[in-house]
Amino acid sequence: MLGVWALKKLKDFEINNKFLNKKITLNSLAKDFNTNSNYLSKIINRFKETSFSNYINNLKIEFIISEIRRKPILRKYTIKAIANEAYFNNAEPFSKA
Repeated sequence: MLGVWALKKLKDFEINNKFLNKKITLNSLAKDFNTNSNYLSKIINRFKETSFSNYINNLKIEFIISEIRRKPILRKYTIKAIANEAYFNNAEPFSKA
């Protein structure tokens, strides 16, 4: 079945919070999956129904929401500090996400 192995790898990627790498790119993830970026992009677009960058940003947002619930002290942090805790490179893409 098309993409089953890729979906399993994506699930592992999500479960192990591997998206919390500030340097993650479509190319680097495709390399980790031993596939090409074009194929991986198509899998994410089709099965996750979003682009690669939105997929990563959504995972990071879900992560930080969970962290804020778990660690109420984070509620006192600035947007910039929360963006850093969510592994965004800076506050602007975090705010957009």
